[in-house]
Amino acid sequence: ADLERIAVRVELGACQPRELGAVRDACGCIPKVVKALEQHGCEGLKYLAALMKGIVINPQLNARLQAALSDDLPIYLGEQDTIRSGFDAELDRVRGLRSSGRAWIAEFEERQRSLSGIGSLKVKFNNVLGYFIEVTRPNLGKVPTHYIRRQSTVSCERFTTEELNKRELEVLGAEERERALEKGLFEELRLFVAAFTRELREVSAALGQLDALSSLAETAVRENFVEPEIDDSADLIIEQGKHAVLSKLLQDNFVPNSTQLLQDDKRCFVLTGPNMGGKSTYLRQIGLIVILAQIGSFVPARSARIGIVDKIFARIGASDNIAEGESTFLVEMREASNIVNCATERSLLLIDEIGRGTATADGLAIAQAVLEWAAKKGARTIFATHFHELTGLAHHLPQIGNLCVASAEDCRAICLSVPGRS
Repeated sequence: ADLERIAVRVELGACQPRELGAVRDACGCIPKVVKALEQHGCEGLKYLAALMKGIVINPQLNARLQAALSDDLPIYLGEQDTIRSGFDAELDRVRGLRSSGRAWIAEFEERQRSLSGIGSLKVKFNNVLGYFIEVTRPNLGKVPTHYIRRQSTVSCERFTTEELNKRELEVLGAEERERALEKGLFEELRLFVAAFTRELREVSAALGQLDALSSLAETAVRENFVEPEIDDSADLIIEQGKHAVLSKLLQDNFVPNSTQLLQDDKRCFVLTGPNMGGKSTYLRQIGLIVILAQIGSFVPARSARIGIVDKIFARIGASDNIAEGESTFLVEMREASNIVNCATERSLLLIDEIGRGTATADGLAIAQAVLEWAAKKGARTIFATHFHELTGLAHHLPQIGNLCVASAEDCRAICLSVPGRS
């Protein structure tokens, strides 16, 4: 359950029965979570131990919710019983009146069928007439004389009796009283829970972190991720890296790729290759591995050594912004401007097909200018492009190297980056 969202709705008075039920269920599960962590020796892991201390629910809240709420809760208040039987004596008494009244109506229906000899006779209810006796037209000759006609329709006529009118007042009065009592009790319960919303937010934050960490750990074990080495250098070395999602989907059809951007060597590479060759996948793969490493996760690679990155700039794909009147080229240039103005020598730049939103000559000039700027800035850069003229910059700028996408005709490889020009 999203305890933080529910806490806000409780404070605003907008919560529904199932949301308080979710709080109740969470209160019951949290002790099991803490116990499971303790059994697995997490007291030796300082961070998880600190999280455990945050997973505390006041026992009064748990006890009150367990006592007050029914097991099977409706979506909206009033659809069915929300407050548990036995929680409030007056509510139980009124429910007894309602139940006995409905039982009487069912018995009354059977009695009227027997007395009139009309097997299809039914006692029904609607908001206009209340309870009424419905008789189809072929059976109107059998209607007892004490029936009082209420309404005629095309296929039937509706009647009542003095006995039914009297009991109707009792039944409807009990139902109305029950709704009012249940609404009041639910509001009291909401106000009680509202006093614990700060605790619910703290618990939600702790459980959220625990969920994220356990998910990363489970994925790392299942997919054989490795622990990356993080240091203060400006190197980025990934051996046999994989895209965390695509490698799972494609299994053996995905070809691992290595990456080597060195502080004292080439830190900017031009990546060329055919369409659908995997250039964009390769860029995304590098970005995902760096992000995973810097959030403390293991990574999909044989090994990885990553110098701390202060920012990641990924200019991948092409799209316009019709709502703001921005063309594909304008969006592209704004993104490039953001990179030039904000990147540092410790940034990672993943740039894909910059300059393709305009004429070829202009696009080439823009791409070359950005590439030369990145090389002189010293930022670690992979620059995917179809402008093969850019590969010639490696002869003039020692910071730039060339990579190309190689392919094999007898396999369905996604991407294999190798040094050189395509």
